[in-house]
Amino acid sequence: MRYKKLKDVCSIIFCSTIGRSLGWLRRNISPYSPIILVYHSVCPVPCNFFKGLDNVTPDLFERQMIFFKQNYNVCSLEELLSCIREKNMKKNMLSVTFDDGFKNNIEFAYTILLRWKIPATIFLVSDLMDNKTLFWRNKLAYIFNSGLKSKFFDFLPKNHPGKLCNSLTNCKLRHRDILTAIDLVFKQENINERELAQSNRFYIGPDDIESIDSSIISFGCHTRTHPVLSELSRDEQRDEILGSYEKISKILDDECLPFAYPFGTKYDFNEDSKQLAIEAGCTSILKCEGTPRQNNMESSTYGLNRIAPSTIPPYMLTSFLEGTTLSGVQYLINNILSCFY
Repeated sequence: MRYKKLKDVCSIIFCSTIGRSLGWLRRNISPYSPIILVYHSVCPVPCNFFKGLDNVTPDLFERQMIFFKQNYNVCSLEELLSCIREKNMKKNMLSVTFDDGFKNNIEFAYTILLRWKIPATIFLVSDLMDNKTLFWRNKLAYIFNSGLKSKFFDFLPKNHPGKLCNSLTNCKLRHRDILTAIDLVFKQENINERELAQSNRFYIGPDDIESIDSSIISFGCHTRTHPVLSELSRDEQRDEILGSYEKISKILDDECLPFAYPFGTKYDFNEDSKQLAIEAGCTSILKCEGTPRQNNMESSTYGLNRIAPSTIPPYMLTSFLEGTTLSGVQYLINNILSCFY
């Protein structure tokens, strides 16, 4: 216990002093590598449909936004993309995005973004926008948080990797089996999904879009149902990507929409995913892998990286964003040395 406390104290000292100093050095030696952040849910106390998923409290979210405003050149995703295309980057650019289209982004995050004049882009799962169905990940969270996890595991095929998942965020492989098991649990427990969806209205709809300041919030596509694209056929992927693009572009009356891969690691999409998004008319594609400063002026706008600050407190954000955690110091040093060769 004493060792753990000492380790925690050392970590705080490192992240808030050495980490901050190295972060400053990184921002000044390599300032033209823009950062794109991704959030999901923002609410004070997540209910059973959100507990265990990627949630950040409004208080922490605001403290993070203040930190970004003070230390980075915060801009809209559209401006960042334009700078990359024109190879005319500003120093230390940073953009904020949200995935999935949860209504709590409007209820809690939007006010904070307005207060600090921080633009953000929300990537919408289009089939959720009418609030007549529940996001499968919200249903899975409800199952895990309502004492139904063992029943869910019982409905999964033998040796399914999901049986080893204690974390909701990692429960996605063999996606069809997971969807089937979720539906079987809901059926066995007589859970009325449509009634829950309509009464809770968890997701951003067309009316919400009309009520917000378009200079602060913009929107993008995130497929129809948020599948693991790499597990789908090309035709199934086309339906997910093109269907999402067509619905959202019609609601917004805007055909210039960015696209974000669901989950976003290299295992979650393939070359078909990229080509279909381009064919649909998407202006850029975002993923979620790699290092924080992976993007640069030579990056393709059809493969930009994002990172999730999640529940990281402000004193650790510099270390997280600049690769200056204890495990990231070597990476930082190598990048600094590369500037002299």
